[in-house]
Formats: sequence, structure tokens, C-alpha cells
Amino acid sequence: MNVNTMQIILIVFAVIAMLEAVWVLAAPESYKKFAGLWLRAASNVPTLLPILLGAIGVIIWGILVFQQPVYHTLIMLVGALFVVGAFLYADLDAVKRITDRFLLNRSTRTLRLIAAAILLGAILILWISITGK
Repeated sequence: MNVNTMQIILIVFAVIAMLEAVWVLAAPESYKKFAGLWLRAASNVPTLLPILLGAIGVIIWGILVFQQPVYHTLIMLVGALFVVGAFLYADLDAVKRITDRFLLNRSTRTLRLIAAAILLGAILILWISITGK
């Protein structure tokens, strides 16, 4: 049996999810206490935790990119963005906070830099989709 890296990642996350589910089923109060402790610990590292989680996500995406054509990964990412958008628009306060933070409270220079980055990204995606890479 040939197991690749993506399968190993999925196996690890599935086992973690199963252990967590069994924990909740067996001792929901214990799990609630742990969740409270986790939130308190996470509030002490408000910058480090998002960076760590983001880095893990980028590493996983990188593994995925190297094992299949890039356009497969990009279409999956587009789908994920629509799902995230759906969740955000279910809470308009979250949309307002994100819009304020990333757009409305930025200088015109920063907005132009963001737009230039988006334009370059879109050109790259167009090139990848046309060439089928």
C-alpha cells in the first residue's frame, strides 16, 4: 500500500477529530473546562497563535500544490473563499469589522498596494488556468 503525504495529513487530522469527539461524548464537562482554558491561553498569545495556525495552513497547501496541478488547488481555494464568505455574511458585524480593518481604515497608498497584489495574483491565476499548469 502506497500512502502519500496528503493521506498521512488527513489520517492525523481524522484521528485527532475522532479523539476529540470521543472526549466530548464521554466527558462533555471536562471538554468545556478545557475549551475555557484554551481560550484563556490563546488570549495570552494573540499574535503568535494566528501566525502559527496560518503557517501550518500554508505548509499544508504547499504540500497539496506539489502533488497535483496548481489549477486544482486554485479552484479548491476559490471554493473555500466562497464558503468563508457565506459564513461571514451570516454575521454582518464580522463583515463590518473585516471591512473596517482591511479597507476603510487604510490609506489610499495601502489600498493601491493591495489592489496591485490582487491584480498580480489574478494575472498569475489567469496564466495558470490558460496553460493548465
